[in-house]
Amino acid sequence: MTQRLLGKEASEVQFDPMGPGDYAAPEFVEALEMFADFAGQGFFNDSPNGTTRENARALFYAGKAAMFYTGTWDFARFSEGGEAPEEFWDRWDFFNFPSIAGGKGDQQALAGSPDGYVISSASPYIAQAAQFLKFMTSQQQARGFVEACQELVQVRGAVTEQNAGPILRKYAQVVEQADTIAPWMDTMMERSVAEEYMNGVQALLDHNITPQQIMVNVRQRQAKVKQGILATGRGAGGGE
Repeated sequence: MTQRLLGKEASEVQFDPMGPGDYAAPEFVEALEMFADFAGQGFFNDSPNGTTRENARALFYAGKAAMFYTGTWDFARFSEGGEAPEEFWDRWDFFNFPSIAGGKGDQQALAGSPDGYVISSASPYIAQAAQFLKFMTSQQQARGFVEACQELVQVRGAVTEQNAGPILRKYAQVVEQADTIAPWMDTMMERSVAEEYMNGVQALLDHNITPQQIMVNVRQRQAKVKQGILATGRGAGGGE
C-alpha cells in the first residue's frame, strides 16, 4: 500500500539511515490507517501473523479464505502434483495488488525481488565458480528447473508452453512486461528499523498503538541508527 500511495522511488529514499528520507511522508501513516481499517472490517483471519503458511494454505484450499497473499513459490503447491487437493487445482488464479485511487506510485507495479548468486573474493576457485553459475543460469538449465519445480526463474525464455502450466506462463508474461518491481520494505530497511515497523504493525492489529505512533517510533529508530553510524565514522565519508 505504501508503494501504491507514495511510489517506488520516494519509498526507496527512506531506507538509507543517512538520508535523505526520514519516513516523514504522510503516506506511511495513510497506508497503516488503511491496513487498520481492513483489519477492523474483518478482512483478515484471527491472529494473521500467528497463522503459519501451512495453515493459511489449508484455509485457502478449504474455501475458508477468499484470498491468500503469496508469491510464485506457491504456484506448484496449488497445481496438479502439488499439496492442494485435486478439486482445488483449477479453482484459483492470481491478481496484482489493487490500485489505490489518487496514489502517486505505479499502480501496476509488482512487489518482489529477484534472487541471485555471489562468489567470495577469497575463493581460490573464482573462475570455476563463475563457469558453474553460467551453466546453472543457462536457458537449458533454467527450463529444466521450471519443468521440475513449476517456479519462475530470472532467465528470459525459461518459461515455455512446453514446460509450464498456464498460470505460471501468464505470470511470467506479467513480470516481463512490468515497468516497476518494488522491493519488499522490510528487506530494504535497516534491520532494527524494519523490526520497529513490523512490531508496530502487530501492535496495530492488537489495537495497542496508532499508525501515527508507529511512524514516530520508526523515525526515532532511524535517527538512532544514523547517530550510531556517524559515531563509528562510517557515514558521510567517514572511515577514510
